[in-house]
Amino acid sequence: MNPTAGALLDGAQYHVKEEADFVIVGAGAAGATMARWLTAAGRSVVVVEEGAPAKAATGDGLAALRDLYRDGGTTSAQGPDPLLLLQGKTVGGSSFVSGSVHAALPEATWQAWAARDPVWRQRIPWQKLEAARDRMDQELAVQKTPRSLLTDDADALTRAMPGQAMPTWRGAPGCVGNGRCFQGCPKAGKSSANVTLLPLAMQRGARIHSRCAIETIEFQGTRAIGVRGHFANGYRFEARAHVAVILAAGAVQTPGLLLRNGIKDVGNGWTCHPTLVVSGLWNKTVGAVGATQGVDVQAAQAHGIDIETLRLPPAWRRMTVPGFGGKLAERLDQLEHMVTWQVRLRPEATGRVRWAKLTRRPRVEFALTTADRYALSRGIALAAEGMLRAGALAVWPQVAGWNDEISSLKQVHEMANRPIQPGALNLVASHLFGGVSTDTRGQVLGLERLVVADAAALPGAPGVPPLSLIHAAATVLAHYWSEIKA
Repeated sequence: MNPTAGALLDGAQYHVKEEADFVIVGAGAAGATMARWLTAAGRSVVVVEEGAPAKAATGDGLAALRDLYRDGGTTSAQGPDPLLLLQGKTVGGSSFVSGSVHAALPEATWQAWAARDPVWRQRIPWQKLEAARDRMDQELAVQKTPRSLLTDDADALTRAMPGQAMPTWRGAPGCVGNGRCFQGCPKAGKSSANVTLLPLAMQRGARIHSRCAIETIEFQGTRAIGVRGHFANGYRFEARAHVAVILAAGAVQTPGLLLRNGIKDVGNGWTCHPTLVVSGLWNKTVGAVGATQGVDVQAAQAHGIDIETLRLPPAWRRMTVPGFGGKLAERLDQLEHMVTWQVRLRPEATGRVRWAKLTRRPRVEFALTTADRYALSRGIALAAEGMLRAGALAVWPQVAGWNDEISSLKQVHEMANRPIQPGALNLVASHLFGGVSTDTRGQVLGLERLVVADAAALPGAPGVPPLSLIHAAATVLAHYWSEIKA
């Protein structure tokens, strides 16, 4: 049965059979961008999303983990350091639960990727990438975070690193500074895919099926011709693709789906931006209104690190406070006096995605290198020094084996080049990359009409928030495939 064109269909009460020029697996930034431009070119599109329709979570942040993130936000990589992998699982994908930060890919990074992988140069030429980024920045109303949304946390980073700390560029034209980006904006103030690109695709006939997990890619020889899966309530889903199947389920689920279907030489070269939080205690109440990620420092990019302001939901902020017993209770009583910054690493390390037969799920293996550990040490020290210079009474670096509280520059300098031992960090990554090699048309190597449009096809970690790059690269790919016939 083919439902009416141009709709978001939440689940099903019957077995569904679909057909379209393009079947897209995943309704996040990449899948939505593909749908938006393919339908604009007059092509028929069906989008399949495992998560439910996007709905902002209420409460203190724990409900968001349960309702909007894969596995309740508990997915972790296997390795010496705890590394949570936050993946949005909803219509709109991670764009619905991100800070909507847009950063241009440095040309030097593109050149490095092109030198290492000549296919990248042909697949996403620099001039086309930049033109696509400009177009998508207009489409998503990307603008510099206004001064009215830069409150105490941003002021502190700006004072600490004058001339280096700059307001972020965000696709959030309706932002009112409620600091709930990671829970889904209750005001729909961000240009997330569910608010912008998917409605445009639906206006041009795209059908979106939510709560539907894809398990099987169907082939005719080496050519992908469709997908099969099931809805959360058990009804079956089948879709035939006349032109191509497009995978846009993210850099864990996309290689996982390929591995599940017996496709070899997939999953290697996976990487991410490991991130940790450094908290500081101020002698005043920190303003409750402001952008989730308002100011960014990329001056340390040469060392592979980035520092950014971070406004966390209360429940998440409590998890960043160190200590036990009475000391912990005392610090938690001062939660309104806390400022949090995140230190983000562009790692040297790469890992891999494997298919776990026992659990029937993708499994990520990842371990930082010694150089990565030193880079994080310098990044934590830079953040701690900045907080103290900006007026913090104490800094909590969140590294096991270090002082849990730092209150002097002398202590900062002592730890700046101290190696971080395996297992001493609690890391989180929401920027995930790599794992699938593709040809100049974005097709999985050795296969036809099976296209990877998401961050799984990126050659490495860009070192900057990837949302702009994902939109732009998918735009380039969509314009190419919009001209391909069945």
